[in-house]
Amino acid sequence: MSDEDEVKRLQRLRDQQVRARDVRAKADRRRAQAMRSHPKARLSFTEEINKMPAKYTWPFPGAVIGFLIGAFIGWLAQATFGIYATEIVSLLMAFMGALIGFMLGRVRDEGHENWR
Repeated sequence: MSDEDEVKRLQRLRDQQVRARDVRAKADRRRAQAMRSHPKARLSFTEEINKMPAKYTWPFPGAVIGFLIGAFIGWLAQATFGIYATEIVSLLMAFMGALIGFMLGRVRDEGHENWR
């Protein structure tokens, strides 16, 4: 082996040793391996809503249903009580619907009922 070959071999050996000691390269390899073994989780709006406790999600549909029922009742009674009474009835029914939704959500979160 000539001196030139020996120098090249020693340089390769030194480069390998430096690469083996490089902390950032090791971290990069570990990170790359972790990314290959654990694919990215997809984030969706419905999954995040489903993760929320039911006592916070159920009042919204309850309020909408209550408002619709109140608007229907107000539409039926509009001629008798006037326009402001119908708005008050609609808002009161929306509040009651939200309150009922909150209470049903709390019962569901307690886990005594298997509603799924």
